[in-house]
Amino acid sequence: RSSDLKPETEYFVNVFSLVEGESSEPLAGTETTLPIPSIRNMNIYNVGTTTMRVKWEAAPGATGYQLLYEPVNATIPATEKELRLSASQTDVKLEDLIPNTEYTLTVYAAFDDLTSD
Repeated sequence: RSSDLKPETEYFVNVFSLVEGESSEPLAGTETTLPIPSIRNMNIYNVGTTTMRVKWEAAPGATGYQLLYEPVNATIPATEKELRLSASQTDVKLEDLIPNTEYTLTVYAAFDDLTSD
């Protein structure tokens, strides 16, 4: 079944013709499936003391997004936080951030049970 294919995977394909119960010699080939689309043009804006907004261009066909954010130079103990977002949520406000702290942000596009790089 073609719906069971995995992204960025090479497949060997044989195609046979079938005429009156007789099959032909196979037409053989290999092909590699495309990678999962990623988000594009992430932009961070409206940065405040404890808030910021982040938006991005939707990945075609995405069923949702996973946003990870983590302080880089926090002066207090802090851990990475995760938001799971719907396919229509491409602009989000992050709140309760640590003042005067740099953050790393990563957004993954989700396609059912697969995520982009």
